[in-house]
Amino acid sequence: MSNRFVVVALQAMLVAALVVIAAVQLVGLPWLSGVVARDLPDEAHMRWPILTLAILGLICVQVGIICTLRLLGFVRSGEVFSTRAFGWVDGIIGAFLGSSLVCMATIAYQSATVAGPPLWGLMC
Repeated sequence: MSNRFVVVALQAMLVAALVVIAAVQLVGLPWLSGVVARDLPDEAHMRWPILTLAILGLICVQVGIICTLRLLGFVRSGEVFSTRAFGWVDGIIGAFLGSSLVCMATIAYQSATVAGPPLWGLMC
């Protein structure tokens, strides 16, 4: 099995993941949030903030995937340790930090709006 085949296969899987994530962002999450808001009218006020945070979290995942795709391009050309590749690694680190901030914001928002046992917040 050649290095080129593995890189192309990984790139194809990552592109497929991007397409699935985009479909979830554009169709799945808005539909699901509407169903939950309709079925749980007491929690309907949380629809838009939670939907926004979920979409922001998926954007961070997409940024990480795009940076990984670009790094796979460097692998194929043999330049993975060049100085140009470091910016894409920084992009992955930034996407990770952004997703961490989104997670912290989600936990903070839910702990302020959802009544429940204290262990629920720790579990999140």
